[in-house]
Amino acid sequence: MKCSRTVLYRAFAKQGESVSAFIWQARLAHARQMLNAGCYRHLPINEIVVRSGFADHSTFDRMFKRAFGMKPGEMRLHYRAR
Repeated sequence: MKCSRTVLYRAFAKQGESVSAFIWQARLAHARQMLNAGCYRHLPINEIVVRSGFADHSTFDRMFKRAFGMKPGEMRLHYRAR
């Protein structure tokens, strides 16, 4: 990005967001996309957790439900039913 860490953090702070919150949101969005994409149906949720950059499945479940209102498995079933 060709800027210092301080400049990056200040830029995010001006927008009212933290760098870490942005990264978590991006990881959760990636996981949601994988859960809903047909080409990833064969992957177990544990693999999606790892591919989305989470080390702990329980943390992922908690954050996912907080962000999207349902557990990852529930979302996968919801989109498969469509």
